[in-house]
Amino acid sequence: MSRLGTPRDPIDLEGILVLAAIGLAFLVYCLIEYGIASAIARLFSRIGRKPPDNSSNDTVSVDQVPLEKIVRVTFYKRDELTTDLICCDVDLGETILFFHEGLDGWQDLVAHLSQLPGFDIDWYRKVVLPPFAENRLVAYAH
Repeated sequence: MSRLGTPRDPIDLEGILVLAAIGLAFLVYCLIEYGIASAIARLFSRIGRKPPDNSSNDTVSVDQVPLEKIVRVTFYKRDELTTDLICCDVDLGETILFFHEGLDGWQDLVAHLSQLPGFDIDWYRKVVLPPFAENRLVAYAH
């Protein structure tokens, strides 16, 4: 029995066709599930995207976010293909700070933000389900 890939072996067209069919089935599923425009946008949404300047830090400090300067707090999920990343944009008027649940100090930030008057303390339940949907929610607006 010879090994696949040697010059004398025929091309395994059956295997190639099976892989192509699986890929096509996945593409059709995505187009049906998300709609053609949304599927294409999701596919190319990460190309050339640069995170906001403050996202390069690995920690969150509540000192970065003075409560009296906050205009709006928005929570949402970002689809990371296999998981969702819960994110938070804090609008300070002239600047929007970006944070996500993977940063050290995330829980301290959420506790800090929950001190705002009228802050929606049920934001997590509203944002987390259903999975893979953005579920953007304004938890506070001044």
